[in-house]
Amino acid sequence: MSNYLSREAAIKNLEDFFRNTSADVIDVDDIFVQMGRDLKTDKANRSWLSNKLTAMKEYNFLTRQYSKRDNKNKLTKLSLTSEGKRVLGRAEEVQTTTTTTTVAPDNSSSTAVSRADVESLLESVNRDIEVLQQKLPSFYITFNIRPRRDVSMSERLNRTIRKL
Repeated sequence: MSNYLSREAAIKNLEDFFRNTSADVIDVDDIFVQMGRDLKTDKANRSWLSNKLTAMKEYNFLTRQYSKRDNKNKLTKLSLTSEGKRVLGRAEEVQTTTTTTTVAPDNSSSTAVSRADVESLLESVNRDIEVLQQKLPSFYITFNIRPRRDVSMSERLNRTIRKL
């Protein structure tokens, strides 16, 4: 599935939907009011919301709740998934870890760091950066890795970062 919407734009939509509530479930009509939509145009509002939700679908931030209205299943509520809660900073336990790793040159006697260890560490750092971005929205956070000597290690790290 191709990206319909960037992750940042999807998070912005999610923040807009849940801006004035601390609940993890929101009524569709409340979204229309919150977003300044005209409540008299229910069909246009539902079409607008359907387009937003389709574009956000691949990020798995929301689940849809339906109920019977006029003998049809109609979308009535949206609820946050665990990923949606995490992105909005509503997860029960948000853990931030600080890890410092030194990779020794090949000629030293220390143990080598495997590619899996590096990828795991980078994934952990990436999650920590996302948490920091949520907690410090007024800061632009960058993450750079530069090799001390080994150019081939740099190339491997850059490929790993691009995958994240």
